Amino acid sequence: MDRLNGWDIVWYAQHFASAAWHQMSQFWLGMADTSGSYAAYLANTTPSTRTQILIVTPDRRFPQGTTRTAQNAAPGTGSAGQPFANTPYFRNRPTGSDIAGDPLQVSMYDFWRGRAFQQAARVGPYPIITAAEIRLLAAEGYLRIPAPNFTEAINRINVSRVAIGVLPALNAVTDTLAVAAPAGNSCVPKVPDAAQSYRGVRCGNVWDALKYEYRLETAYTGYGNWFFPARGWGDLPQYTATQWPVPYNEMDARGQAFYGFGGPGGVSGAGPGNYGLFSPGGVY
Repeated sequence: MDRLNGWDIVWYAQHFASAAWHQMSQFWLGMADTSGSYAAYLANTTPSTRTQILIVTPDRRFPQGTTRTAQNAAPGTGSAGQPFANTPYFRNRPTGSDIAGDPLQVSMYDFWRGRAFQQAARVGPYPIITAAEIRLLAAEGYLRIPAPNFTEAINRINVSRVAIGVLPALNAVTDTLAVAAPAGNSCVPKVPDAAQSYRGVRCGNVWDALKYEYRLETAYTGYGNWFFPARGWGDLPQYTATQWPVPYNEMDARGQAFYGFGGPGGVSGAGPGNYGLFSPGGVY
C-alpha cells in the first residue's frame, strides 16, 4: 500500500483515531480468559451493571500479565506499534483512556495488530487475505462435509493456534464435534454454556476452536470478516439484519417506499445465536 500513489487502506486512519473505533468486545475476546473473570461477566444477569474485565490468558495474541499494569507494559503494545505478523494482536489500553458505552461491547482492549502500518502513514505491506484465513476456511470445509474429517480440520486449526497463540494443540478426534479442547480452567477458548443458560462457561469444542481462531486471525484483515462468518455460523445477535436493503436515497429517487431488514418481526433477521446473544433469556 502507498496512500500517495493510488493504493490505500483509508479506513485504517479512522480506525486508530480513537479507542471508540476499535475497542474489542469483551464478549468475544473474553473467550480467551483463564482467570474466571469471563465466567463472572456472563453470570451477571443485569447487563447494565457489567464492568470491564481483565482477560488473563496464555494466548500470545493478547498482552501477557495478570494485572492491567503488567499488560499495559507488555512488549509490542507501545504507540510505535509493530509489524502486522507479530504478537500481540490486541493491547490493554492505558488506564484512564477507556471509552463508555454498551456494557456488552466496551472493554479495556484495543485492536493493535498492524499499528506500525498506521505509524508509517499507511505505506507498506498490508494483507488483504491471509494464509490463516484460507487454512481455516479449509478446516471449516472438512468439518462440514457429510463424513467430517477431523484430522485434516484440526491440523489446520492447530497451525495458528499452536505456532502463533502458543496454545496446546487440539485433541485428535475422529467421531464427534463435542470433544473439547484441552480441558480444565486453563482451556482456551471458553464459551457460554447452553446447559447453564449461557451464564456459565464450558471448554470449547472443535467448532468453537475453529471460530475462535478465525476471529483472531482475520480481525480487520478484510471487509466484514466477523459479520459474514458469524452469519453463516448462526452466531449473530438475534434480530441482526442478515443483508442490506437498497439505500433509502436510491429508493427515494425512484419514488419507491423505504424498507429495512432485521429487528423483531422483521425480514432477514438473525435467529437466536449459538452463544446466548438473544433476548429474553440470553446474555443480553
